[in-house]
Order: sequence, then C-alpha cells, then structure tokens
Amino acid sequence: NSPFVHLPPDTQKMDEELILHRVKMLKGTLKKGEEVVAEVDKPRRKAISRAHTATHLLQAVLREILGTTVKQSGSLVDEDRLRFDFTYFSAITRHELRKITLLLNEKIREVLPVMVEETTLDEAHQRGAIALFETKYEERVRLVNVGEFSKEVCGGTHLSNLGEIGLMRIISETSIASGVRRIEALVGEKALKQGEEKENLLKTIATKLGTSEDGILARLQEKEERLQNQDRELKKWQEKSVNLKITKMLEEAEEIGGVKVVSGKWDNLSAEMLREVAEKLKAKLKKGIVVLASVSPNKAFLVAASTQESLSADKIIREVSRLAGGSGGGRWDFAQGGTSESLKVSPALEKLSLIVSQLLHKNR
Repeated sequence: NSPFVHLPPDTQKMDEELILHRVKMLKGTLKKGEEVVAEVDKPRRKAISRAHTATHLLQAVLREILGTTVKQSGSLVDEDRLRFDFTYFSAITRHELRKITLLLNEKIREVLPVMVEETTLDEAHQRGAIALFETKYEERVRLVNVGEFSKEVCGGTHLSNLGEIGLMRIISETSIASGVRRIEALVGEKALKQGEEKENLLKTIATKLGTSEDGILARLQEKEERLQNQDRELKKWQEKSVNLKITKMLEEAEEIGGVKVVSGKWDNLSAEMLREVAEKLKAKLKKGIVVLASVSPNKAFLVAASTQESLSADKIIREVSRLAGGSGGGRWDFAQGGTSESLKVSPALEKLSLIVSQLLHKNR
C-alpha cells in the first residue's frame, strides 16, 4: 500500500541545493515529513537523451553543409523525437536535405564520443563552443563535446556516444517565419518504426498496383498516361456533344423585340467549358443574350453573355441567380453566378424571357 506518485515535467529550482518537484498522487497518501524515493524513468530518459544529443549533431551538420549563418532559434526535445528551429534565409533544396541526412547518419556510424565537462563560459567561447546568446549562464557551465565535430554549452542529458542514437530520419523541413526554418526528426526506435511503416506502405501500394516495389513509379506513370488519354477522349466527346447542343439552342432561340434569347443547362459541365460555350454562342448572335447553367447535385454555376450594353449581362445574371437562390454579378458583356439550390435553376431559366422583356421595356 505504499503511496505512488507521478512526476509531471514541473520542477522549480528554489536555490543551489533545493529543487521543488510538483507531483500528482496516483494512489495512497503522503504525510508531511515522510521520506520518498525518487526513481528515474530510465527508458524515457534514454529516449530523450537520444533526441537531445541528436539535436546537437543536427546543428553541427547544418552549419557544416549550409554555413555558419545557421543559428538555433528554438528547439523541442521529446522521446526519440526532436524539433529544431534555425536561422537560414533560403529554401533548403531536396539535394541539400539529402546531404544533411547522409551526414547525420554517417556521424552516428562513426560512434563519436560525447564528453561532458565543466568549464568557464569564457573558456567555452574561446574553444569555439556554441551558446544561446539570449540565455543567461552562470560563470561555470557544462560543455558538451561531440568528438571534435560539435561543442555546445548545455545543461541537458546526453548519450555517451553518437552510436547510441542508432538512426536519424528527417520527417519534415518547413519555413515558419521570414528567415527561420524548422526541421522535425525522429531518432532511435521511432525512426526505425517509421522506416518499417513506410516499407509496409510501399508493399501494400505495390500489391494494390499489381507490381513490385521497384515497379511502383513505372506503374503509376502508366496509369497517369492512361487517365490523361481518357481525359482527352472525354473532352473530345464533350466538345462534340456541346457543339450539337449549340446548334440546337440557336435553332430554338426565342426572339423578343429583335433580341435573340438563348438559354441552356448541362449536367456537371466544367466552369471553363461553360464560359467557352457562352462565348461561342454570343459570337453567333448579332443582337442577343445568352444564359447557361451547369448543374450538379449540390450546386450550380451560371454564366451570362451579352452583345450590347443595354442588355446588361450583369443585371440579368443577378436576377436569374437570385431566382435560383444564389447570387452573381460581373460586367455588362459577361457575368457569372452560382447557387447551392440546384433544383431552382430550371424554373429560374424559364423566367429569362420575362427578365429580358422587362429590361428592354425599361431601356425604351
């Protein structure tokens, strides 16, 4: 029935000899004056140490490959995971990222020793150690040496050599502010697990594509080419179908006061194609107005094209879109609108002749 407590990462240094730990009781009770035994979570500390030492290695590698303008601007160290923010004023290329990854793991394989010593801050600077300039240090500091490759002033936990990291994988590299970039990486068991997950994913993809892992790219290129051919054939068929419908629409166009009124509706026609059709119809009219719609189950896209300013496409599309439960607008010669109430489109288009008549009457 011994009490058991959990130590969250909440500690406070009271003075040189006293550190306060804020704890959460999981079971049992504690009385004032009772002694407790503190045990380090060794696997967790080891995983954090791997990430921490890897962070030192990463900064040294970045300075080696990208230049000494690289300076740490923030970091997060977790169990076999790290995040490192640094100053750099250009995008990092894929080639550079590959060189960084290769050098990281090359240094890990060299099993460089990690030596920690106490020295003065001035001595550390004289020996070329990196320190965070915004941090206030005591006169005596801990200097962490990774062979002759890295020297940093640091008070954290570390490995005894780089070989204990095992493996390091960069999982992302992004810009987080002007002149500041961020690298996230996995080390140790998490890096190994991610590699296994990616390998399993590749095997699954290869199986789905009916090929080997080496043949995935070729099979995807083959499928992409087939889809592009299908898209081209579909576009040809659509254009043929549209041209036939254009001819029919012109034949059935209503004439009001010397103005040709053309309207039509398609299912799932692209916005680009709908605009193109409207312009083709307009070009065939000496004096007229064209209003078209492309309808899908949850939305509709509408366009209007006019041959003269007195028959404003803007005014017409606004009214048709309003009747269809949506909105629209544009120029006098071309305008567009939309609605989420597809079922209202046909009734709205049926009112087009009336809208044109009213507009012509106002312009007399």
